[in-house]
Amino acid sequence: MRRGRRLKLRLIGSLCLLGVLSGCFGEEMQERQEMRQLPQKSPYSAEISQRLTEQKNKWHIGEPFTFNWYINLPGWKFNGKWTDYPILKDVSEITGAIPAIQSPKGSFSDNMNLMIASGTLPDMITFDMNDPAIERLIRRGLLYSYDELIDKYAPEFRDEIPEDVYQFTKSEFDGQLYGLPSFFIPQWRFDQKKDIGALAYHVRKDIYAELGSPDMSSPEGFIAALRSFKQKYPTLRGKPSIPLSAGENGWALEMLEESFGIKPLYIDETGKAHIKYKNPQFVPFITFANQLYREGLLDPDYMLKQQPQLEEDWEARVFAAPLHYFGFGRAGDKFVAIEPLQAVPGVEFPSHNRLGWTFTAITKNAKNPEALIKFARYMWSTDGNLLVNYGHERENYIIKDDGIERTIGTESDGIWTFRFFYHEWFPLKEKLEDVRNPLVNAYAADWSAFYSKINPPATSPEGIIETQMLTIIAAEYPKIITAEPENRAIELYKGMLTMLEGIGVEQLEQYYDARYKKNIKQFYGK
Repeated sequence: MRRGRRLKLRLIGSLCLLGVLSGCFGEEMQERQEMRQLPQKSPYSAEISQRLTEQKNKWHIGEPFTFNWYINLPGWKFNGKWTDYPILKDVSEITGAIPAIQSPKGSFSDNMNLMIASGTLPDMITFDMNDPAIERLIRRGLLYSYDELIDKYAPEFRDEIPEDVYQFTKSEFDGQLYGLPSFFIPQWRFDQKKDIGALAYHVRKDIYAELGSPDMSSPEGFIAALRSFKQKYPTLRGKPSIPLSAGENGWALEMLEESFGIKPLYIDETGKAHIKYKNPQFVPFITFANQLYREGLLDPDYMLKQQPQLEEDWEARVFAAPLHYFGFGRAGDKFVAIEPLQAVPGVEFPSHNRLGWTFTAITKNAKNPEALIKFARYMWSTDGNLLVNYGHERENYIIKDDGIERTIGTESDGIWTFRFFYHEWFPLKEKLEDVRNPLVNAYAADWSAFYSKINPPATSPEGIIETQMLTIIAAEYPKIITAEPENRAIELYKGMLTMLEGIGVEQLEQYYDARYKKNIKQFYGK
């Protein structure tokens, strides 16, 4: 079932590199900041004090007030008192807001169901962007519409929320905005192909150079390079070499699929959506992947490897790996991105999650919705974003060439912790060479329509079919890749399709098709 769970995660776009990469990216930056410590007494104290006074005059909501802010995310670690963090204490001084932070203990869904049933929802909730509870609370009338609160208490706020945020975040139920995203990717980044991608084909740069830097962008060139590697390096460090690593539990095979033009859904010539396994390109892909396996070019244990073992492999005996740039761990400096395998024209890979990481809503249980929409406005503003995410100007960061450069500051100060209203008013200038690699961005595309709310409720008829489908695929897919001879792989593939038809997959496809068309209309107006 590991592969089945992975397939579903990929389908809904909650994979770290898609959905929450912004959060993961943040963690990487966070670790870099841990090495820097604030001085005991800041030389900018007077300047900061004056700025806080100015900000308080601009953003103060009223007398200090507390509210319950529930962080419905896994592994949330900042559960201390808000005002124990110096930067967050400054937020309270500016606004008057003092959040009491809560997070789930035990089952997420059980906790949420209990709060709904008992009428004890908190004032404010931050969800994962893909959390199905969001739509459930909207349809039950348990969340305030931001539009309603903005019109009543903060009319200026409407013009401070970009139109594409509205377009991608509003509810399909009534077209209203019920929360704000964090790490939303604006359209201009896609237009300019700037820092939107994470996936690339990587090779060991020293060995790649020794092999003459071969062109691996065609299926023939790809296989030829892997054969050359295996012939020249049958063993490395006393162990059999691995021409092609497929990542954790074989995840990277999906990148190989994408190199053959296979996307999460197959859209036929009439515009109708089907499961991807019906894509005509699946036969060429299977033929190719099966050949890699039979020739010993694909890691024979590709379905069993976990990150610790993979990092050992990458350090010692792997030549090529299709992977996200941040996935190599301690072996990352050994690899370089190259032009991807392109078995068909127009190859593309999923970008970071366009919709962002989190969604923060105000519930109908809020004791003071006016204060909360004004607090949200501050947190979303340029002023709020700069303070919460970067600290104090000059002390913790500088703005240079229209971008932010960090100097000192750590999460213990509250910096880069409650980044749930993060919006890119200024680009962050971090020295992350891989992110700047043009190959990572050149082939990245917005696949929001394939991912957003694409999965049916688990207990619905379509959800039951989907579970059965994933079970079949988890069992049959590895057999197809490892079959001998080649025609046996094709037979098994056709057999898998017959099994899927037998469980009523067409009903599930009707659900996917309707959802996909809704996404296209909402996101792109088509």
